[in-house]
Amino acid sequence: MISIPPWMTDLVWSTPLVFWLVIPLFGWVLVWRRRKTIEAAIPFAPMELSRRDPALRMTWRRRAVGLLNPLFAVGVLLLIAAAAGPAAPRAIPQTVRGVDMELCLDVSSSMATKDEGTTSSRLDVARTAALSFLERRVKDSVGLVAFARFPDLICPPTLDHTALAVALHELQPLAPDHPEDASAIGAALAAAVDSLGATSSTTPVVVLVTDGRENVATAGRPGEIAPIHAGQLAADLGVRVYIITTGAGADARDLGALEEVATMTGGDLFRAGDLAAMLQAFHEIDALERRPSRSPRWVMEDRSLPFLWAAVLVLVVVALLRAGPLEVLP
Repeated sequence: MISIPPWMTDLVWSTPLVFWLVIPLFGWVLVWRRRKTIEAAIPFAPMELSRRDPALRMTWRRRAVGLLNPLFAVGVLLLIAAAAGPAAPRAIPQTVRGVDMELCLDVSSSMATKDEGTTSSRLDVARTAALSFLERRVKDSVGLVAFARFPDLICPPTLDHTALAVALHELQPLAPDHPEDASAIGAALAAAVDSLGATSSTTPVVVLVTDGRENVATAGRPGEIAPIHAGQLAADLGVRVYIITTGAGADARDLGALEEVATMTGGDLFRAGDLAAMLQAFHEIDALERRPSRSPRWVMEDRSLPFLWAAVLVLVVVALLRAGPLEVLP
């Protein structure tokens, strides 16, 4: 079985219309050959008589002369193929920037508050900034955790940012009288970190937005996960945590605990009282989380040079043979 090299099976032609030159070219060759044959015709004795003369018998040289025109045609065909722009796809490594992360948004009733000087709720401000953030993180796998009394994994890390944007738009704050209206920041952070457990990213990221204080993991509930414990879990698993606080719900004590969580994981704490500050916080996180990774991309590699060199070689050989050992005298 004849095996065809892969570089030939993958060929595409950038200007295939050039191959139409084959028709007039070979039409001209046929007319030229016919005219030369008629002009050079000389009456000979019957072939039986010519075969008896050793000088008139078919020799290797006479056979080789008959091959010059087909070789010339092959050379011209190779030139046409080179002019048609042969190319083939080739995979090359590309340095891109991508990170696996979880957006962790507070949906307790206080996130429906519209702070002084704003026309949007705290959740709407966080949503708008998160959507803007997603537009700049096209290479990232991003997930979504919503939390109040309990964390809810809305979406695991995904590259389908369209589906993630739909999930963000569907988030609504709880009613004040809802039985789950609370802020379990520690449990939410632990759930977000856990969802990143299977990631291949060297340093995954959690971005947590809240306007409240931890009011679930209190002294009276020792079995709940405190923010500092969730932060320790994130640090142990190599997850970097960024926390954005909005509104005036968190007091100095809570801010100190949240800042400690961010610091121990290598992240940071941001205060965002309005949309501009929220956008700036996400912008700073975007600038901080830029790490290279490898992914393939494809380029079209020009393959006309082999055809061109083959054409030149064939045509030069034909020219040398016509001028040398296979020269035909008038």
